[in-house]
Amino acid sequence: MKISLQSTSQPIRSVRGLVICCIRQWALQLVALAATAAVIAVVIGGSLGVGDSIQQGLRRMVSQRIGGIAAVIIGREPFGKQFSERLNASFQQKLDVDSSDCRTDLISAIVVEMTVERPAGGGQSRASAVATLLGCDRPAALLFGIPPSEVKGVQLSQRLVDLLGLKVGDPVILRVNERSAVPSDTPLGRRQGSSRSRRVTLTSVLPTGSVGDFSLSSSEPPAGVALVSLTLAEQLLDWSGKRNGIFLVGGTCAQDFVNELDQCSEPTLLDIGLVLKRYGDGSCLGLTSRRMILEQAVDNAAQHTMADLGGVPSLVFLANEISMKSEAAKAKVPYSTILGIQDTSHPVGDLVGEDGQLLPMPVGNEVIINSWLADDLAAQGSPVSVGDEISFHSFVPETIHGNVAERVHHCRVGGIAAMSGLAKSQDVVPTVEGVTDEESIADWDPPFPFERERVRTTAPHDEDDQYWKQYGSAPKVFMPLVRAREIAGSRFGETTAWHLPSLSQGKMDKLASSLAAAVPLQSVGLGVRPLASRANVAAKGSTPFGILFLTLSSFLVVAAIILLWICFGLLVSSQHRTLGALAALGWQPRQIAKVLTVVAGVPISLGVLVGTILSPLWSHVLLTQLGGAWTKGIGAETANVFTVATPDVTNLFLGAMITGCIAMAAVFIAALRTGAQPPLQLFHGSGMSLSCVPFWLRPRWPVSSLVGLAGRNVLRRPVRSLAVILMVCLAEFLIVFVSGFELVDSGNWQKWDSPTGGWTYVAKFANPTSLNPSVPSVSHLLSLNENQCNLLEQSTIALLRSNQGDDANCANLFATSNPRVVGLPDSFLDRGGFRFVDHLGLSNEQENPWHLLQVSERKEDEIPIIIDAATSQWALKLGGLGTIVRLDPASGTISKEASSGSKQNGVRCRIVGLLEPSVLQGLILIAEDDFTRLFPLQSGYTMALIDMPSSPSAGVREPAVRDQTEQALTAAWADFGVRLEATQDRLSRLFAVQNTFLAGFQSLGTIGLFLGTVGVAAVGIQGVIDRRNTLAILLAIGFRRRRLGTVLWIESMILVTLGILLGGMSGFLAALPFTRGAEQSLPWGWLLFSVGGTVIAATIASLCAVLWVPVANRPLGE
Repeated sequence: MKISLQSTSQPIRSVRGLVICCIRQWALQLVALAATAAVIAVVIGGSLGVGDSIQQGLRRMVSQRIGGIAAVIIGREPFGKQFSERLNASFQQKLDVDSSDCRTDLISAIVVEMTVERPAGGGQSRASAVATLLGCDRPAALLFGIPPSEVKGVQLSQRLVDLLGLKVGDPVILRVNERSAVPSDTPLGRRQGSSRSRRVTLTSVLPTGSVGDFSLSSSEPPAGVALVSLTLAEQLLDWSGKRNGIFLVGGTCAQDFVNELDQCSEPTLLDIGLVLKRYGDGSCLGLTSRRMILEQAVDNAAQHTMADLGGVPSLVFLANEISMKSEAAKAKVPYSTILGIQDTSHPVGDLVGEDGQLLPMPVGNEVIINSWLADDLAAQGSPVSVGDEISFHSFVPETIHGNVAERVHHCRVGGIAAMSGLAKSQDVVPTVEGVTDEESIADWDPPFPFERERVRTTAPHDEDDQYWKQYGSAPKVFMPLVRAREIAGSRFGETTAWHLPSLSQGKMDKLASSLAAAVPLQSVGLGVRPLASRANVAAKGSTPFGILFLTLSSFLVVAAIILLWICFGLLVSSQHRTLGALAALGWQPRQIAKVLTVVAGVPISLGVLVGTILSPLWSHVLLTQLGGAWTKGIGAETANVFTVATPDVTNLFLGAMITGCIAMAAVFIAALRTGAQPPLQLFHGSGMSLSCVPFWLRPRWPVSSLVGLAGRNVLRRPVRSLAVILMVCLAEFLIVFVSGFELVDSGNWQKWDSPTGGWTYVAKFANPTSLNPSVPSVSHLLSLNENQCNLLEQSTIALLRSNQGDDANCANLFATSNPRVVGLPDSFLDRGGFRFVDHLGLSNEQENPWHLLQVSERKEDEIPIIIDAATSQWALKLGGLGTIVRLDPASGTISKEASSGSKQNGVRCRIVGLLEPSVLQGLILIAEDDFTRLFPLQSGYTMALIDMPSSPSAGVREPAVRDQTEQALTAAWADFGVRLEATQDRLSRLFAVQNTFLAGFQSLGTIGLFLGTVGVAAVGIQGVIDRRNTLAILLAIGFRRRRLGTVLWIESMILVTLGILLGGMSGFLAALPFTRGAEQSLPWGWLLFSVGGTVIAATIASLCAVLWVPVANRPLGE
């Protein structure tokens, strides 16, 4: 095929005219350049478009979840509606002073986790789901996309309706956990589940885009919303006139007033769960807490404000039994209170002897007992006097895995107090529901183990009941406060009350205000949470998807650049006579390069324009693929993040500029090389011939086969051949490397070293619990049948503590700044399980890497943590093994420790182990003792792992056993809003996330292989053009066209095979360090399919090369 500049009607008088003429005459080759440039533009612009669409999807999802809420106050305990009214008035007054045009509003609400149940009936069984109860009279003011109708009955989100199979008019049961203000991890805290419920009618459904999408968390899909009126929520929770939530609403501008809202928050003592009141005849004031024990922050505030006024702290605890230390003594006094004091002179009254004189303060192990206790012991045959030793049994101040333990303490009697003043006062003992509010000790209904047979309530031996009726809960033993705190102090506090002499009402009110102001609001759960700003940070995403796709697309871009260079070489080869003639006429190399650059630049510019216009289509294809896979593997709740967004003009322009610069740079370099060739070489089109091949690569043997002939032809243009090999190599490398990360189901989920750790279920609780139904003494107290009790007792349950952080696993596309920290009990650490990527060295006594969390030789200021490798490296960007990080318990944030010169908040932690992908992905794992030290106010367990019993017949877990166990677990934890998820389902969901994105990356490699086959065709055409005379000679001496086609096909196969082998081996070796030992394997079926498709495409390409360029039956004259 001879292509040249044909004569025109007008002579060419300028370079511009020459360029225009060349473009017209070389249109066929220039179309290839334009198409290649368009591919580069599509890939780059499409990758940026994917990232931009996901970013907009995350922002859209955040907006759907919070509506117009800028900030929120969610109290740990309910507060009176007067607090919200005062806060609203103060806030609006501040806005008026600042003369702000921003329209903001404060909305009172009730927000708690609860359970929605579909009652059995009508042929349907009972079903339940955890949801968020939102009690609000003005839901439309929350500025969600679709305003709800008037609040009547209950309105459920579309997700709940679909999950439970409900329709408007159906009855539903709303069930909430009865919360106890006393921490459940203390002996006086309620651990037995109890709930309140109400049967209501479903009046309407909250569609997607309405308040039904409301959620305070960005890490998990919204559980669903049950919208009711404030009145109904108060009745359900028995919170008359109380709320626990305040929303700052007003859209974007309201975010500027979050700090002002925090400054306007001035709660009273009642709002933060404290009571300051007069006792007895009004001669004493006392400060107590609904939690029964004062938290450290409250204790510090009381010390600061009350100590100068004569205030003194005290700590009261329960003695289950008091007796003489002598083993021979049989006298015992059950269930008495013991008070720790600083001095025998107390605001409530003094401790005096029978002579009315103030008793000296006991020191060390000494105690003072009241005369009633001394008389009772004497009446039982064990007289006691000063100097005698007594013993008492008391509960350990914190429960151990939900179980109450008891210890024995010994002390020496240092004095006996008369029954007056402090010795008979009940005012020093906080109210304990079910105990101190009962008229008779026989009516006790305590939260702790109560042995009723110990109590003497029947005449004539009804001494305990008589004491209760006369003195109530008045302490019988008094000891130094320091000693009391050693025995009964806990992480929840070490003071039960503060007392001080009486004040006037004005001074008392002033003290109450000062005390409330001195308590940090965050410490009592009334801090302002800037919901919108945190959501905006989370919406930035855990991964820059645009950069990620662009990085992986770089392989494709490089392949396209090589193809662009090959196509430009094809243009030069086909027009070598014209270019040689220009050089022979005296054109300088730079002039020839300029003409070629301009001629190629025009179609490249058009290609970039077309590719940029088509790039949103490529984004649409990728997002559709990702969204479909996400919906199938993870869930439809978050799949709308992959919705195609309106193209960003900035990104389109950026992609076009990058593409244009890359393509023009490649063409300009190639044009300079072409123009620099000698005129004769350029005229004959010899280019880089065999003479340019290194001596050791030149064939020195006779050709005896078609394969040998094809091999020699491949070496004839080594640069061109290497270009094709590199294109195929890059595409195959991307496919193999990415495929190496594909996670597969190994099916060995019961093994302890599998990604499930041998656990069957993961449980999460809306309300913390301490119940372990696998313990026989617990399961038989629950409303379970005998079969359910047996199943649970055969199961292994590990209760886990966790803070209120977000899951940082791969299913959470949002950026996580405060990951979930989980405290692991010793039983879990001893059991072991899961597989480690790496861990610090173990001592000779250690075999289990989990024991690294218990290392006693560690630094005192350093906490060991274990985390999965992917979360540490990518989601949280903490680094690898041994990295020192900072964990701030107050904010929940975790970050790499900065240089020694800067100051950082939080506790130093060291990564001692990295896990492979598992059901624990996204969690910061520490020992339970470290967790309670970091989060002292976190009470109860919010997660659990369950290993259900295996089928006795086959040694495997049968579906029937699984279903029965699941029903038993749901029933046992019904009052705590349990959500059960099979570990296999959780793992499949996490695996599906990674595999979803890998599928998108594999598609990039597939396009790369397509470009490689196009390159094969281009090189084949170029080779035929260069060797037309040689091929004509072969035809003349007897070669058939079929044999020549076979030679060209073998040449193509050599190039393709070398590219596939080099790319495949490189990809495998590159992925090996990251996939060693994990639940990963190469998808051989997909790889064979891609290789087979490449071979077929290369065959077609070589055939096209033969048919595209005609070869004469005899050599053409030069």
